[in-house]
Amino acid sequence: MKPVKKRALYAADREETCEILTALLALQGVEVVTAPSLLTALLTARGQVFNLYVLDAEFWGGAGVRLCRSIREFDPLTPILLLSSAARGGACREALEAGATHCVFKSDVTGLVEALSRVTSAAVRDDSPATSARR
Repeated sequence: MKPVKKRALYAADREETCEILTALLALQGVEVVTAPSLLTALLTARGQVFNLYVLDAEFWGGAGVRLCRSIREFDPLTPILLLSSAARGGACREALEAGATHCVFKSDVTGLVEALSRVTSAAVRDDSPATSARR
């Protein structure tokens, strides 16, 4: 069996944060698909297989937590990392209650890199039930 490239969906509406996170994940061998709108993110998440979801808490005015809940309705296992600004700290609590695996403040670059490393190394394998069931 050939190695499967890890894939992440990043839902964010700010192009500069997409570029930064895409570069960080590429260093860890992860292909990133970006979604600039809530509808695009949801349709992409439902239509493709990902090993990781990264959601911006401030995405479309705080819809990152709502998107997390929606993803959990059809994908209960794939890790979800929510990125939050210090100004919206309550989003971390809300995201964890909604099913996020991790929550990291955007300003904590070291914490962000560590969390990305943890979730990408523990990402769902290609032969897992969740991945196989969505094919």
